[in-house]
Amino acid sequence: HVSMQLEGRQPPLGPRCACYPGYQLSGDSRTCQDVDECALGIFCSQYCHNTPGSFTCSCRYPDFQLQDNRMTCKAKGSEMQIVYVIDKQIRYVTNSHSSLGVMYESPFLNFQVSGLDVDARKKCIYWSSDLTGNISRTCLNTKNTTDTISKLVRPGKLALDWVTRNLYFVERNYILKACNFELQRCAIIATFPPAETISSLAVDPIRRLMFWSISTSYGETKSMIKRADLSGSQMTVVLEPILQHIADLVLDSL
Repeated sequence: HVSMQLEGRQPPLGPRCACYPGYQLSGDSRTCQDVDECALGIFCSQYCHNTPGSFTCSCRYPDFQLQDNRMTCKAKGSEMQIVYVIDKQIRYVTNSHSSLGVMYESPFLNFQVSGLDVDARKKCIYWSSDLTGNISRTCLNTKNTTDTISKLVRPGKLALDWVTRNLYFVERNYILKACNFELQRCAIIATFPPAETISSLAVDPIRRLMFWSISTSYGETKSMIKRADLSGSQMTVVLEPILQHIADLVLDSL
């Protein structure tokens, strides 16, 4: 708590006090107290530390670094890559188009991907195929070899939690599951009625939340967006049912 009388002025209605930047007048209109910028939640993209009259920001994870504006954290590493699927291949291209290549090529002509995400730390990609019933992983240093979870029933959308290194995915359109990044240990997170189809899935690793959209077929088709923590508890509706179909969703986790 800071108590000081600053910048005394003599307006027509009598003296009034004002505070330096980073402080605000207290209830007595004579003393100044610190403004907690961190409580506003609008300045730092990750950690915020309040200081007398100001604040500082820092990054939560070692893979991030503070930018020149001293408020935004950005992932370390090389230039951003865009990963996409075309024909039998999963390809990448850098944001400046200076580099492009093939990360994986399927031996099958009917290669179909229903979910795709990237582990930027390990330079690995994960994808699901409801046609083959597999979730697969391949890394740039493995020369096109893959690790696979097989014998799944219609695996769909998937999303990665790069903090705890867990993979979340949809099976049979109405079951939410999680596996570790090594694709060895899996568990059911939540199960919904078969009439509720999960059409999209996204994970916020920093806030430990996941979001998904559901299309229902009780009479007329409706869609909604739900949220839960990464264990599947504290489930709540974010967007009430609407008549339109929600095809996909993404998060700005910063």
